Amino acid sequence: MASFSGNDRPPKSADLRVVGITAAGKNLRGYIPSELGSLIYLRRLNLHDDDFYGSIPNQLFNASSLHSIFLYGNSLNGSLPPSTCNLPLLQNLDLLKNSISGPLPKFLRNCRQLQRLILAGNDFSDEIPEGELANLEQLDLSANEFNGSIPVDIGELKSLSETLNLSFNHFTGKIPKTLGDLPLTVSFDLRNNNLTGEIPQTGSFANQGPTAFLNNSMLCGFPLQRTCKINSENTPRIQSDSAYINV
Repeated sequence: MASFSGNDRPPKSADLRVVGITAAGKNLRGYIPSELGSLIYLRRLNLHDDDFYGSIPNQLFNASSLHSIFLYGNSLNGSLPPSTCNLPLLQNLDLLKNSISGPLPKFLRNCRQLQRLILAGNDFSDEIPEGELANLEQLDLSANEFNGSIPVDIGELKSLSETLNLSFNHFTGKIPKTLGDLPLTVSFDLRNNNLTGEIPQTGSFANQGPTAFLNNSMLCGFPLQRTCKINSENTPRIQSDSAYINV
């Protein structure tokens, strides 16, 4: 496993077959070198918890063997490069706690080998596009600026086995019943949005505690202790504002 620190540059592809680069927590500062894209055998890039800034170089995604990219805890900005899904083997993309912005690109639906997509703590905005990420096991889009409805087709992520975290955004509307079709092992986190209506009660919803839904003032139904009273227009009304907590 090759590593570089300080002001060192990554090794040239002509020198050796670099399969991994780890330089995490080394107080590195600067732009991510575009030359990394020439390392055609590179499989794992781990540059988290440094101080890289600027945008992610488009050339990085020429490293066609990459399956894991860990760039969390830096100061990266700009948008996701359109070539992100040129990597046919990409399984892990973790960009937690940067300042990457713009809509979530529709091209992400082409990253069909993705297993973990962690984009929490950035400045992504707009609605979540529909996708076909059939192999996704973990999805964390928390602490961004997403809005609109939660896509119905998220319930089709049958490989999801860890977390579905959409908390601390601006999602509106009802929670799709299709989320109940997700595997029973999946933990939801839908806190701190603007969701409304009655919480569905089918499938994997039965395994979620009240904290998964807190701070959505217009949500009602179990596991929240806010009963939904149907008025003459069949619109749920909130009757109380507390939560059941089982100890």
